[in-house]
Amino acid sequence: MKTFNSITALILTSFILSNCSSLKTFTRQTQSVNSFTEEELFGIQYFISSPVTLQLHEKRRKSKITDDNDVDSKKVKYRKDIIIDEETPGIAKRMEDNRIIIKISDDISLGFSPDDSSSKGVYKLSSFNGQDIMNKSEVFYRDKKWVIRFGKPGSKFLGLFYDKNNFEEKGVPKLMYNLLIDDEKKYKTVVLKGKELK
Repeated sequence: MKTFNSITALILTSFILSNCSSLKTFTRQTQSVNSFTEEELFGIQYFISSPVTLQLHEKRRKSKITDDNDVDSKKVKYRKDIIIDEETPGIAKRMEDNRIIIKISDDISLGFSPDDSSSKGVYKLSSFNGQDIMNKSEVFYRDKKWVIRFGKPGSKFLGLFYDKNNFEEKGVPKLMYNLLIDDEKKYKTVVLKGKELK
């Protein structure tokens, strides 16, 4: 039985690795080369090539009772990160001129447009929930103003927060796609793989 479980695990691992390696970059030629209809473009599983982080910076009042029964109140800096990790899956929501809108969660849609400076016209991240973006742009999300950054915090902590100087910057995320995922899996994987850090 142990041998059977080991073989099953090995086959599953091989399938996952081959599935990950089958991701392709979406370019201006992708549709014509593959003869995709617009309907077929909505049936592809899409992924983001590298992480994106939303950062919220706020000042909050923190109070405590001292040994002398006085109230000690001060403002403290607060930061929250929402990380949309690399290879977060999504599905096409709509097409707008040269932009493909990819839904990755109930309230997050990312727009990708062809990069005119690239000879192949690689589709790169260009909007967040309908707002045009660049690295370190400000966007409105959940009624607050966030800074969007291409990359994610490193692993070092300073107290309860990530070291702001230890941020792993990445280039503009590209749109990736995979034709090998079946419909049932495709729609069940539309979740935000990131996390909120408090």
